Amino acid sequence: MAAITGGAFAPTIASALVMNFGIQTLGWYLGAMAVIALVALVFFRESKDVDFEQ
Repeated sequence: MAAITGGAFAPTIASALVMNFGIQTLGWYLGAMAVIALVALVFFRESKDVDFEQ
């Protein structure tokens, strides 16, 4: 559900940025989203050995 909700807004935001501010702004937007994803990746812990049935 989160992928559908979050993914639905990305093309709309990208189109609005390009139409209003130019193609370079889209690059800045994608770069910012990549940095946010990298920060989230750094702060998540590995969970492959966690028993979730406790």
